Amino acid sequence: MSSSSFICRICGSELQDPESFTATEVRFGWGDEFEYVRCPHCGTVQIRTVPDNLGRYYSGGYYSLQTRSQADDNSPLRSLVRRFVVDYRLKGRGLIGRLLTSMQPDSFEWIVPGAFTRDSSIIDIGCGTGRLVLKLAQCGFRNVGGVEPYIDNDITYKVNGRDVVIRKGSAECLGGSYDVLILSHVLEHVADPDGFVEGLKKLMHKGSWLVVSLPLLSAFAWKEYGIRSLPFADCPRHLHVMTYEGFCSFVRRHGLKIVYNKPYFSESAVRDVNGNVSPAVVSRNKRELAAELLKNNDTGLNHIWLQLDAV
Repeated sequence: MSSSSFICRICGSELQDPESFTATEVRFGWGDEFEYVRCPHCGTVQIRTVPDNLGRYYSGGYYSLQTRSQADDNSPLRSLVRRFVVDYRLKGRGLIGRLLTSMQPDSFEWIVPGAFTRDSSIIDIGCGTGRLVLKLAQCGFRNVGGVEPYIDNDITYKVNGRDVVIRKGSAECLGGSYDVLILSHVLEHVADPDGFVEGLKKLMHKGSWLVVSLPLLSAFAWKEYGIRSLPFADCPRHLHVMTYEGFCSFVRRHGLKIVYNKPYFSESAVRDVNGNVSPAVVSRNKRELAAELLKNNDTGLNHIWLQLDAV
């Protein structure tokens, strides 16, 4: 392989002189520049060389690694509201839960009715200091935990009289199998996505759910902003940003099937890495734009439910 060629980490294609772009670290304002290349086969835009010091870019107050306590964001009223919302998400019924969910449609929107219960075994992989794990435990889930490589030590919270543990490490340190494996904005951070997903499959049984939430390459946002579109605000931590089609091919290659796909809209997804908006966005009615992007599965943000493919 020549020095100008590159192997796509998502589809495995060998690329000769791929189209390249320069992305800048903006979250911490350090201004470090990194080369990204685009695969013409699967559409993935990915960093050419993973930094040797990648851990440095998770220090300094990275949002998912902030210190938490079991009392965080858990007033009695908020806890009660969340329980109603979760009940509605889990069962698909309940008048109060339906009303509250309509008022906060983003709350627990990744839950699919009937897929699991509060007794299901749930592991949040790459969970940071456990924000989602804590919320689930506070809502009465009895068998939930997490694992995170960038914390200093194991973290144990006490919720409803139970220990809720966030282990320092990666998925490889886990054993057994789980009913639900959560990857919330994790896959795009993984240097070896092939090996990572094969490792996850070892933690799944026939009925397990793998719930993946991730940024995808929006055709609309890429046209407006290119390498300055929202997913690259987390450069270099976002090592690759797939298209939806590229993601589908990737998971099929690993023996996984998509059962549910739910795009969701965030106004930040139609802004650039600095929060600016293009003239095309300014001129559009925001509700109409959101509806169009949702209809076209082009919001650049998706919750995707997968299971092992029996074929």
